[in-house]
Amino acid sequence: MRLLIPIIVILAGGALAFYLNSNGGFSSAIDDLTEKVKTLGESTEEPVIFRVWLHEVEANPHLPDGAKWDQDGSAPDLSAELYWQEVRLLETGVAKDSLISRWSPTNMSVGKLLDGSVNQSDFESVATLRTIENTFLEIAVYENDPVQRSFVGLVRIPATVLQKGIMNLPINRNGIVNLRLAVASGSGKLDLLNRQRNPDLFEWVTEQPEYTKSSVELSVESISKDLEVWGAKGRRVLEDLLTP
Repeated sequence: MRLLIPIIVILAGGALAFYLNSNGGFSSAIDDLTEKVKTLGESTEEPVIFRVWLHEVEANPHLPDGAKWDQDGSAPDLSAELYWQEVRLLETGVAKDSLISRWSPTNMSVGKLLDGSVNQSDFESVATLRTIENTFLEIAVYENDPVQRSFVGLVRIPATVLQKGIMNLPINRNGIVNLRLAVASGSGKLDLLNRQRNPDLFEWVTEQPEYTKSSVELSVESISKDLEVWGAKGRRVLEDLLTP
């Protein structure tokens, strides 16, 4: 009995210290402890499969130069695409006239409901990926107009940095305040761990990568370049004709 008392005191002190040093309060601490117990004994080197989605994008009321997002003075119409290994896995809808845009991880098409071809994955609007070394999750953000969309910027984060919970990514560039990325386990019920994550390893890219451009955008660029080339040739021919 005397031996048990010190053990109980040590366990109680450890539990108290764990609670006091937890950033997210008691419920968050319990969630985190549960996750650690679940993964106890697993190798941290092994890739993990996660389901991810863009939870929220917050925009400034004005662009950095003071201009408004839309000519009519309304808030931006933001959308996003999620890429892994330069392959698009998920495209969000357009959040119209919103400074704080949010998207749900669940979705259901009317067509699937009507024909009865429904399973669990049909209810999910998420990207599924594996945390492989030297691969990146990329989130391209766009502002949408009735005629076209404009590239705002892209967040690039190493896949190995992903952890279950809400990952807060402060941007404060190009009119975007921050992004919040939701990460859940790769299978089973789509539960989101009540834990805030603040990763340091991510970057904001302002030049649009080629693989994120639509076929229409690539065609327009190609035509513009052709016009520039032929315009230059035309000017040279005209100069030759006018030169004595």
